[in-house]
Amino acid sequence: MKPLDLLLFSLAVGLTLLNAIVLKSDYPRDFTSAAPADPLAPAAPKSRLFRAIVLHDLDRPHPAKEFPFHFVIGDGAAFPDGRVVPTERWKKQEGDRIEIALAPGHTGAQERALFDLIARLRRDYGIAAGDVGAHRELDPSAKCPMGMSGDDLRRRLR
Repeated sequence: MKPLDLLLFSLAVGLTLLNAIVLKSDYPRDFTSAAPADPLAPAAPKSRLFRAIVLHDLDRPHPAKEFPFHFVIGDGAAFPDGRVVPTERWKKQEGDRIEIALAPGHTGAQERALFDLIARLRRDYGIAAGDVGAHRELDPSAKCPMGMSGDDLRRRLR
């Protein structure tokens, strides 16, 4: 191999390695960490109208256009156990109270997720513990949520 051929061959190998290492890498993503997107962040500007939180059991099907809840907390059937699922109503920040529905399984993971969500919403929206209630307080024929009274619920808030 002639010296010029050797030089060109070395240059070609070097550029190939440079391309494989630098240009094909995830730099600068390898060295920076972007904060993950917040799944509970609303798509609309944060509503200042929310003044209460009401808890429900998801005891019957609701038409998609009329789905009355801002969040559903899964029980492992339709959604993973304890997963908080924001709905379109939440993303659009509709209503004057935040409506949370529990899927009917009533698991420990659901309960932990529920109280974590309530704590966050109370902090983010300035909602007092006395303004967190059960559906049965608005409709005495309702048994939700989880068979808990509003007083039981408020005692458990942190």
